[in-house]
Amino acid sequence: MPAYALTGANRGLGLEFVRQLSGSSTQNTIFAGVRSVHSDLSDLMSLAKPSKIHILECDTASVSRIQFLASEVSSLLGKFAKLDYLLNNAGISSVPHQTSLSIGPEDLTEHITVNVLGPAKLVEYLRPHLHRKSVVMNMASGLGSVEGSKGMQPRKCRTYSIS
Repeated sequence: MPAYALTGANRGLGLEFVRQLSGSSTQNTIFAGVRSVHSDLSDLMSLAKPSKIHILECDTASVSRIQFLASEVSSLLGKFAKLDYLLNNAGISSVPHQTSLSIGPEDLTEHITVNVLGPAKLVEYLRPHLHRKSVVMNMASGLGSVEGSKGMQPRKCRTYSIS
């Protein structure tokens, strides 16, 4: 009966992870973190009906929202229960048109906060539920690779690649 926590669960890869995990066993406990519970969660909600999926708000740009998610996981999981997997999947690439010469300081700060600090804080606050065999995965897309984005002309998404 593994327990999974993941961010960015309402669309893309995060939603597909939830789909695969919920379909593989009804015994899996899944904490599906989404930026806002007020966004379109219809696809995620359709998966939550027959299985142990808990949809929780977790804006990785906000340390207080990350702390709240951790307290919700503790309440639902139990104080001494452990998470087997933590998948940091949430991230942003909000200014893909910027190049390395046009990066705005505020944009870079926002990307570092969401894409670097957010996952680090999530691990920190969920630490009481992680054990020696827990797996922590930090996801990125191909845009996260400076090397992989060399073929793009003009070279874009630098704030995402840096973060």
